[in-house]
Amino acid sequence: MAYMYVSAPVKAITGIVYLGKRHLLSDWREEFKNDIDAVARIEKYQESYRYAMEIDEFQETTEIPLEDLRRDVPKFVAPQMYMYLDGTELLEYIDKHIREV
Repeated sequence: MAYMYVSAPVKAITGIVYLGKRHLLSDWREEFKNDIDAVARIEKYQESYRYAMEIDEFQETTEIPLEDLRRDVPKFVAPQMYMYLDGTELLEYIDKHIREV
């Protein structure tokens, strides 16, 4: 699972993403080799990444605004990609402040 941070104009953690199977993009390129548009998208994504993951479910939650995160979690910076939260102050903060809606 992962927490979803949405950038401008929302600027908040807004939900929980439950992830499924991980896919090697080169396998997808082979699987979709007859779909020119799909291959182009896969190749573009492969410039930066090797894998993609299925999203099994999204759970909307109460928002935790960026200003709260910056105020309450020292050195918080809005994420530019995924980050591991295990054992961090940020994870403790999110767990205390997030609620399913």
